[in-house]
Amino acid sequence: MRWLVIILLLTTVATARLRSDLNGDNKVDIQDFAIMASEWLQREPDFLLKIKEYEGKRKLTVREKQMLHVARLKYLAYLEAN
Repeated sequence: MRWLVIILLLTTVATARLRSDLNGDNKVDIQDFAIMASEWLQREPDFLLKIKEYEGKRKLTVREKQMLHVARLKYLAYLEAN
């Protein structure tokens, strides 16, 4: 039983991830800061906010379904442009 606890603790420590490690290299350094700085004061485009808003609802009106479709098309165009 004691070995099982030790193994579980070691596994948890090995798989723990730092929240500020934005590039996934298991350390928080200037590269992570550069990623954060490049997105400083930016916000998600409005169409992404609409997608999140509508996808959170269970039932959509016809108008909401149309708006969701338009938002998804804008998102695809955004991905293609970037």
